Amino acid sequence: MGDCRLGEIHPQVLRSLDVAKYLLPCMDSPDPLVRGHALWAAGRIGIKAHISGLESLLQDQTEIRLYQDRRFRRVRICDLAREIFERSK
Repeated sequence: MGDCRLGEIHPQVLRSLDVAKYLLPCMDSPDPLVRGHALWAAGRIGIKAHISGLESLLQDQTEIRLYQDRRFRRVRICDLAREIFERSK
């Protein structure tokens, strides 16, 4: 997830490389870790494009663990999706 860290500092670099085309398919993964990390990455990079299936992700109560700010935290996939939804308004 080093790309996410780069995306937090220089999001325009990753957006110019069109990383969304790699992240968006991951959001349909049956694996909640893959779905959650793809959402987390998209949020950090600032992808605001319409995400197919975002409505279903807003209902996904699955909890995953993320490493952020030098600690692990538990977060629900629906909360990660909500962050992106709110930014794209």
